[in-house]
Amino acid sequence: MTDVRTGPGGGRADTGAPEENVTHKVSTEGADMLTLAGVNDSNLLELSRLFGVKVSLRGESMVISGASEFVQRAATVGRRMVEIARQRDELTSDDVLRLGDDHDGDGGEGRGSGGAGDGITRIALPGTRTVILAKTNG
Repeated sequence: MTDVRTGPGGGRADTGAPEENVTHKVSTEGADMLTLAGVNDSNLLELSRLFGVKVSLRGESMVISGASEFVQRAATVGRRMVEIARQRDELTSDDVLRLGDDHDGDGGEGRGSGGAGDGITRIALPGTRTVILAKTNG
């Protein structure tokens, strides 16, 4: 069981308004858990730090909880992390930071572009190094 918590403030801006906490589960089925979590949970800590959310691995899912807006953004990056771990590709905390930057920015070229929230259906088969993309939306 891996439990990652943010420090005081958690990187969030204090707006004074009460925030609604939500929980989102991302399936990690078929992903290499050591690759996903990173050494000493560094990847999960980085995801938590970037978006100010609580991240934990429980069974076959990554549980992300916190403010609704931040959870949604962190879940998108979390799905990309799971895709990389399913492909048995290397994933470091720097990669998590880059995925977060790509999500916040214009989604530039590179490893983080074409994320799970962009409307493109992506299939990452466990143990393969390729991602299958649909040719059409239909």
